[in-house]
Amino acid sequence: MPEFRASSQRTVFKVNTAATGPGAKIMISKNTPEGCAYCQADRKLGDPPLFLCNGCKSARFCNKEHQVAFWPLHKAFCKQQQRSNKALETLNHHSSFHTCGKPPIQERRLILQDWNTLHRYSIVKALASALHVSDQPFHWKTHHVFFELSYRVESDGNPSSAFILDKAYFKENSPAEKAVAYALQAFHPLLENEEKKWIKDPKFVALVPCVFGFDHEFIWLTAHYVYKNDLSPKVVNHERWMEDLKAPLLYGVVYRSVPKNSMWVSGIMNKEDAKWVWEKKTTSQLQAKGIPIVQWPVCSDS
Repeated sequence: MPEFRASSQRTVFKVNTAATGPGAKIMISKNTPEGCAYCQADRKLGDPPLFLCNGCKSARFCNKEHQVAFWPLHKAFCKQQQRSNKALETLNHHSSFHTCGKPPIQERRLILQDWNTLHRYSIVKALASALHVSDQPFHWKTHHVFFELSYRVESDGNPSSAFILDKAYFKENSPAEKAVAYALQAFHPLLENEEKKWIKDPKFVALVPCVFGFDHEFIWLTAHYVYKNDLSPKVVNHERWMEDLKAPLLYGVVYRSVPKNSMWVSGIMNKEDAKWVWEKKTTSQLQAKGIPIVQWPVCSDS
């Protein structure tokens, strides 16, 4: 299921490994927040794992009753996800990239999910700038944003620097591009349900479907909310939204929210045993390492 509620404070990420084939128990990142897709309740510490949809192997529910109640919204996504999982299994067996040092496609997709979660702040800031300078109205029923990504072998699985952003651009939803069209169509009931919750919020700008295509092999979809306060007043030229986004992605700079002072703090991910752990780095420390800092963050330098 799309991570509409992913935490911006999470600082520890488990290492994902590929789990494919009919026996695979789960087809989403180990770091996906565990909550009921129907009632939005999070799993409490010490409680047993939530009920997992046996079809898509990505949606969780408090119980069977909640799964049945959510089925009208979940049906299209579930069936599309099952088709996607089967295609993924086939591609894993035939991918030529295994000999190039890249992980199997399924593992790259799991890393991509974590990459998106880690860089949510930067991605949303870039989308806010892109919508601000767009010469046409945006709505998820007619448009999406496509991200062309390439996996970086030298990242060694670090989810913060695993992908290079080659291009990002607005696209019309076109039936001619079948793979994307089918995926978006299955996504629409969920997006419509989400939009109903926030459309009356005066700060709401758009719900943006994001299609990530990696290594010209596979696509993965999610969506991001954009609000008026996501548009940074520090950005001099919003037209450069894609170039500004490339910097934190290339260098693996991750921004986390600090509750005590409502600040966004920069940092990097370090490997500790079987986990990637966020370490705070001030902008001065990053610049000393030769890492450029884009204009949008509102970060503490202490």
